[in-house]
Amino acid sequence: EDHKLHNLPGVGVAYKLAEAILQDKGQVPMDNRPGTIDNRQQTADNREQSVIARSVSDEAISIGIASPSARNDKKQGSILQKEDLLDLVTLGMIADLAPLIDENRYLVQIGLPKLATTKKIGLQELLRICGYTPTSALDTQHSKLNAQHSALNTESVGFGIAPRINAVGRLTDANLAVKLLTTKNLIEAMHIATELDIQNKQRQLLCEQTLEEALLLISEEVDLTSDKCIVLANENWHHGVIGIVASRIVDKFGLPTILIAIDKEQNIARGSGRSSGNFNIIEALNNSSKHLEKHGGHKAACGLSIKPENINDFIQAFKGAVEESIEDSDIGPTLKIDFELSTALLSFELMNLINKLSPFGFGNRTPVFVSNKLEVVSTRTIGKNNQHLKLYLKGTRDTGQEILEALVWNYEEEGLLEIGDKVKVAYSPKINNFNGESCIQLQVKDVMLVDRKQLTTDKRQFTNEVEILDYRGKVEECISLLTSKHVVFFAETKQKDFLPLKTSSRTKINEGKKLVFLESPPDENTFIEITKRANAQEIYLAFSNAKELTFKPQEILKRLIGMLKYAQKYKKAKVKKEDLESALGLSKSATAYAIETLVRIGFLEVKRDLEELSINIVTSSRQNYLELVEYNLFVSELKQTSQFTAWLQTASISEIQGKIYRSLIAKNSGTSYMRI
Repeated sequence: EDHKLHNLPGVGVAYKLAEAILQDKGQVPMDNRPGTIDNRQQTADNREQSVIARSVSDEAISIGIASPSARNDKKQGSILQKEDLLDLVTLGMIADLAPLIDENRYLVQIGLPKLATTKKIGLQELLRICGYTPTSALDTQHSKLNAQHSALNTESVGFGIAPRINAVGRLTDANLAVKLLTTKNLIEAMHIATELDIQNKQRQLLCEQTLEEALLLISEEVDLTSDKCIVLANENWHHGVIGIVASRIVDKFGLPTILIAIDKEQNIARGSGRSSGNFNIIEALNNSSKHLEKHGGHKAACGLSIKPENINDFIQAFKGAVEESIEDSDIGPTLKIDFELSTALLSFELMNLINKLSPFGFGNRTPVFVSNKLEVVSTRTIGKNNQHLKLYLKGTRDTGQEILEALVWNYEEEGLLEIGDKVKVAYSPKINNFNGESCIQLQVKDVMLVDRKQLTTDKRQFTNEVEILDYRGKVEECISLLTSKHVVFFAETKQKDFLPLKTSSRTKINEGKKLVFLESPPDENTFIEITKRANAQEIYLAFSNAKELTFKPQEILKRLIGMLKYAQKYKKAKVKKEDLESALGLSKSATAYAIETLVRIGFLEVKRDLEELSINIVTSSRQNYLELVEYNLFVSELKQTSQFTAWLQTASISEIQGKIYRSLIAKNSGTSYMRI
């Protein structure tokens, strides 16, 4: 640690090696190329570290590092400069969570513009899939912002590009990522980038499934009031994602966590751990290592392998080692606040000053501010599964009354917020560019409820205060009974069938004393969202009692194409995601996969925002899509919708009430707002 470059990750060392080679006068033999990556000798947590390091050294040799005489010969091809490697170096350092200090910070600072305008076709395709292009990744449209405010920053790389590189190493063969980063073939680059995107979606699904199972085990096996750590083992888990899930569990509960994936066929189990606070997890692992086959790591993270029959003994030994050494200050979720700030001081000038501290990342985190006396003026759930919360906040007269946009990721863990609530908010301000306009958006880290005039929760929707009435198959009888102006009728794809009755889609639902479902919603999330928006005292189920609805995926795609063509011609090529979902009568997931299918066949180009799509219809391609992964996922989502609607049309009222109530309880679990 005494060396000034001791913080360099693998990709940084590879870059320094390439830099030295470029300065050497000798010629590098082309047959001295690095070998392939042996996945068997690496863990999922370190495999991606070698992917980009290998690509840097591969690139340094394959482009043509030559002797001085060869550099003057144009027949030798383009000559590599060390700056040509900075795009890979930047990606590698961010993906590897290298501390962005000293040399690392400098290399990423000068490398981000190189990555945004990369000449490597593999990276270009990866940028395209993530919603960027080499010409659009740098956003300098806003006159108050300088070129440093790039749409492509460490955050977008870390959460967009890097996971796609890392996913393939975690789930299959890391050499596929190396091939993407070094290929010169456009078609190959397109195919590999798409495959990496698919693998990343599979990784996300595995993470969510593993997290859900882990949380269930925690509720059954862990005493959060007394236990000092969490150690869980399961035969169903994939060893490539348990490190990510362990990190999320630490974020949620603030306890050192180890998850172990058991492979019964190989008679081996692999574990991955993350620490909390300043606790030294590798030291505790060393003190319980007699039960392990192999282990390694550092203060904040660890990996291990163990025979399944030794797991229980290891758990007891590790828990004992933790209890002997952990401090109270290492337990519990923590959030470090840098400065208390009046929202009246938020400005583009302040953002420019903050940006001088960038690039942000591990070791150089984004500043976190806290502001008090803010009022919630609007709330809305967004995201594929309504897992995020978009807020609009207003300050008091002395803090500035300008309406502020705020975003809470995975808000269900933060508790419930209502319009009129007075809150204290911890956040990092960001520049949000949309439709050619820029605003300051608060990326919320935590929220504390300061005052609420009337304390209510969404759980009221399915207690005995709300009555669910069964009129399935009796729609005319139901409508004839309800003539009050306080009745809200829900219908989306069948609105014409109920004319002249005024019906509302999911996007137009207003509050009313009575909510009538004339049509079955496509999934549980939509059902819950509609009932929450209506806030009704009585819910009437008056849709058809058919056993199961059938969907024709190809006809739905034709309808979607028609809507997109209309939007391009008459709506300035802009369309809200929720409008498409509502018009098609589909879930968020089904609509997303339908759009991805059109993108994959080359019919459509899409730039995504949280709520809106900017579209460009490229061609009337008739390419066969029946074998595409995206299309088959779309069909699978339609089948799930059919199953849900069939259940909703035949289940007992008590079953429906219980299922939805449990779902709301799960979404709204946790009432602790602030960890400051």
